[in-house]
Order: sequence, then structure tokens, then C-alpha cells
Amino acid sequence: MTSVLLCSGKVRWDLVNKRKAAGLEGKVAILGVERLYPLPGQQIVDYLSRFEQVTEVRWVQDEPVNQGAWPFMALNLPDALSNAFPNRWTLTPVTRPASSAPSVGSAKVHESQQRGLMDAAFG
Repeated sequence: MTSVLLCSGKVRWDLVNKRKAAGLEGKVAILGVERLYPLPGQQIVDYLSRFEQVTEVRWVQDEPVNQGAWPFMALNLPDALSNAFPNRWTLTPVTRPASSAPSVGSAKVHESQQRGLMDAAFG
């Protein structure tokens, strides 16, 4: 594996489909985190430990950066990762831009952001 994507919800299936279409099966691991609280930190660390060559972990979500699970993950997941393996992984968010609403209100803008989101997740 070259990278690991963590996510929650529907975006998981978008990622699985994009991974397959891009021919990246066996190169990119996707872990759906469906229980966010209490943070399943040890289970995430156990999963990530299987990929010794991976140093960057990405949290991918459909929601804007200031919404969804990312604010909680940004506060809690880095500590869980560094407590287990100091300085081993960096955690990077892959989200839509900050917004006061969860939806952009335009199908064209949504599709454009969705393509950008998938490209950034696998980039």
C-alpha cells in the first residue's frame, strides 16, 4: 500500500469506486470509521500498523472542512496516532472548502467539488 484513506459514511463508496476506476486496488487502503465517539483510536492504530511504508494518512469527507467529522478527528486522532507511534504518520484532511452550509446549492459546483475531492484523496 502507498496510502491510507480514512472516512465515514457514503464517501467510502465513492472512494472505493474511484480506486477501482483508477486501478489503485492494492495500492490505496480505505478504512471506513463508522463509530466516531468514543474515538476508536486503538483500532485505527492497529489497522494502520499493517502498512509500515505508509507515512501519510488522509481523512476524507464530503462535508466542508468546518463541518462533519473532521473537526472532531483533528482534535483527537493525532494524539491517538502519536501516542502509539510518535512521528510516524501525518494526518491530512481532504474536504470541501469551509462553508456555512453543508451543500453548495448548485449541481455543477457540487460535481466539480466532488471531482476535486476524489482527485485530492488519491493525489
